[in-house]
Amino acid sequence: MSDKLGAQNSKPETPRPARLADHQHATRLLALRTWLEKMQRTYLAEKRRSAADAARAARTCAEWAESVAYVHGRLCAAIAPPLTAGSDEADRIRSHLRMARQAGAPVVHANGRISDASLRGFLRWSPRGFRQRVFADASLYLMQSAEDARRAIDLGAPPERVQVTGNLKYDCEAPEENDLVRWLRSEVERTGRGPLLVAGSVLAGEERPVLDALALVTERWPGALLVLAPRKPERFAEAAALIEQAGRAAVRRSALTLGNGTPAGALRHDGGRRSPVLLVDTIGELASLYRLADAVFVGGSLVPSGGHNPLEPAAFGKAPVFGPSMEAFREVASEFLREGAALQVGSGAELGAAWISLLENDQRRTEMGARARAVVEHHRGATGATLNHLAALLSAQQAVR
Repeated sequence: MSDKLGAQNSKPETPRPARLADHQHATRLLALRTWLEKMQRTYLAEKRRSAADAARAARTCAEWAESVAYVHGRLCAAIAPPLTAGSDEADRIRSHLRMARQAGAPVVHANGRISDASLRGFLRWSPRGFRQRVFADASLYLMQSAEDARRAIDLGAPPERVQVTGNLKYDCEAPEENDLVRWLRSEVERTGRGPLLVAGSVLAGEERPVLDALALVTERWPGALLVLAPRKPERFAEAAALIEQAGRAAVRRSALTLGNGTPAGALRHDGGRRSPVLLVDTIGELASLYRLADAVFVGGSLVPSGGHNPLEPAAFGKAPVFGPSMEAFREVASEFLREGAALQVGSGAELGAAWISLLENDQRRTEMGARARAVVEHHRGATGATLNHLAALLSAQQAVR
């Protein structure tokens, strides 16, 4: 297949531009393109706000789209890439594909996934001829699952260019311990708090159900400690307010000076309802906290958002608990449930019951956690498979030059 792909890409529509010696220029163009795309998203959000502004926003969006296309074309000309790789669905943009092809760079979609919503949108709004032209611009589709590969072919991708390489997220290594993990471990030992519950990547509308689940757990274990990590920074203040409204004290991670600066006992349980909840109002510290958890919840799943990554707790041998909305991790969630390595719930009451069922049965919790880790280990290797395909494609490109 590599020879065919090399032949297909051996005659670019326009001569390959000369590589620029000044890479700082290319870097500035890349930064400008990123800024323009951000501005385009801002105006798209503005378009949705009111019908009165729709026409103005649409005109502005069109102007920004032209600017993004121009900068993208200059970027391709500046760096003359031997290959362009797009991840997941976000990079499937016709201008991106066309300009990369004109620059003589084959386009590869790595870690490809096609969600239910995207599939419906493509089939409903895009004529088949248009889809075929769009999908023909890429040289290779490296998809996460057989279902994603089938969807890509149904939408118009040439079957000979579609391969299943697995999900790159399975290859992510468990993060190292950070200062917050070390402090929290010591704090739990000092205060006797436990069991430890970690609710990660929580979205708007999920804080209350999580706090309701905590209330059920504390009826059995009054010292239970919740670590609540909102997904988006704009929810930090609201999450703190909701914790206070639930009659608990919000201890914000951003207010902690770890080491000698934070007094011992910041999370101490006083026997009353205002036992502290640790609110992780920072970015990048959640994944490592799962190692300390006795039970977890993966957010973005009790609301219709598509879910978040259940592999992070599973890598530490923790059985993920998530809600019904896991479309973004369709295959992953299905396998966890099939293997008895996860629990799915539909409300705060069900989440509380799931947590209790795990906490009161150490053997079940340990076995489910082991199965969750086994699922992760079984699916490792997507990175190597992806790199092998990219190397073969590059070799084919070099052979025809």
